[in-house]
Amino acid sequence: PGRVAEPPPPPPRRYRRTRDFDSCERKLSASLALFPRYIAAWEEYAVLALDKGLFAVAIERLETVYALHPEHPDVLQWLIRATSALDRETRQVTADKASGTTCEVLHVGFHMRSAEKKVALTGPIFRCPTRVDKTNWLGDDGYDDSFSVRQDDGSQTVTVSREEEMGVSMSHGWGMDLRFSCCEVDLPASDGVEEPTPDIENRQSSDHFQVLGVSCDHTLEELRAAYRAASFRLHPDRDGGSTEEFARASTAYKCLSDEECRNAFEKGDDLPVRQGVDSRSVATDVERKFFSGAVSVSAIRGSV
Repeated sequence: PGRVAEPPPPPPRRYRRTRDFDSCERKLSASLALFPRYIAAWEEYAVLALDKGLFAVAIERLETVYALHPEHPDVLQWLIRATSALDRETRQVTADKASGTTCEVLHVGFHMRSAEKKVALTGPIFRCPTRVDKTNWLGDDGYDDSFSVRQDDGSQTVTVSREEEMGVSMSHGWGMDLRFSCCEVDLPASDGVEEPTPDIENRQSSDHFQVLGVSCDHTLEELRAAYRAASFRLHPDRDGGSTEEFARASTAYKCLSDEECRNAFEKGDDLPVRQGVDSRSVATDVERKFFSGAVSVSAIRGSV
């Protein structure tokens, strides 16, 4: 029998570290198309999503790494990092929406017949979150369920689906009274009015890495250079500067340059404990979900 071709090494990290995300995405996609069980490429693919600020996507890709090799080095660390980032982002979005934006509570209710239910808002101006779990639903239910929410542009119909649990589809619905907020969105910018650029959105991010535009595995020299550039660009005395964004960049640098603070931030120690049967941190939640024996790896490998 002929030899099985070995997968090539993952693409150089310089594409991601220099923020050439398009090139990195193309090369990783090509590698995974040829070798769909290529763990090193999946890991780099997940870190790419983290660097792009796509935290939910990063979690999905890390779940694939876990499915292929549960004992892969650092998979737990990356899962905690991505989960805490998504949790932090969700809380920030919820707080921003509650600070003056008009919102409507979508009452989905109980639904045990199937894993999907359609409900309607009073108008298409209200937009719902794309994912709902105990970090952003209304009420104090402590279930570990999570839901995907689909809403087409210009539509007031919302489809709520119970998400798979580690690749296993749910054949039944949910036993909780599900409610969450859907809020008004800004209208598309009119001619002559510029929409916020990704750079501006990053400055206002809840993630320190995004604020400074550094990779997850940056060096101290790269961090210092990014902070110098951000400080110069955002200084309140400069045109286009901002006191708030300047302070945010300073906070991000101080934390990421301090090993203890950075480790705590990556683990989500700055976040409130998650409520459930017992209160627990993000790190504990992830450890229990993936490494307590509650997840059957054999049940999810078929989906990879």
